[in-house]
Amino acid sequence: MTSIRSFSEILLDGRGVDPARADRYLRIIHDESVRLTRLLDSTLELNLLEHGEAPWELAPIDPEQVLDKSIQVCQSLAAASGVQLLEGPRVRGVTVQGEADRLSQVFINLIANAIKYNTSEAPWVRVASELRDGRYEVRVEDNGPGIRADERELIFSKFRRGWAHMQTPVPGAGLGLAISWQIMRRLGGSLTLEDASGGGASFRVTLPLVRAPA
Repeated sequence: MTSIRSFSEILLDGRGVDPARADRYLRIIHDESVRLTRLLDSTLELNLLEHGEAPWELAPIDPEQVLDKSIQVCQSLAAASGVQLLEGPRVRGVTVQGEADRLSQVFINLIANAIKYNTSEAPWVRVASELRDGRYEVRVEDNGPGIRADERELIFSKFRRGWAHMQTPVPGAGLGLAISWQIMRRLGGSLTLEDASGGGASFRVTLPLVRAPA
């Protein structure tokens, strides 16, 4: 808001602002407006989820199809970031009760975070799925810096960034994991932070099965 107000006042004054500077200021105003809109949308969405007012219905879906599409969405980000996006073992022929777009939102958030915050010299992100104790599970694991012990308990809280200690240019309001946690709760599943074998972060998504593979 400070940027929007400051550059707007400069443009409204109009004195000594050449066209190139004016274009640059307008771009900043536009970009900051878009960012604030995303923040407000995320805040409103989280508020609805917290109060059980999410306007979507659950139906039987194939979570592996959702996961496949989510991985595809993140492939360009991984390539641009120089991160190797790996696929581990996968389970097929599974049906869960869920909402495809919201489940995809969770998967994309987890995979994108693992890519963006991975500062390893040879960064990788691994996605795998399995059946365990009658539940469908997806694990998103990386070999990045991980989550510090003092941040782990608050990782799914509002406006908390699990990688806040890192000096990175990656923007974020700290709502993605909070929204993902609420979505999984609304789907009757869970989202947890686990110990990672690669030394980084490992998130596990679980959902109850409707139908297991034949």
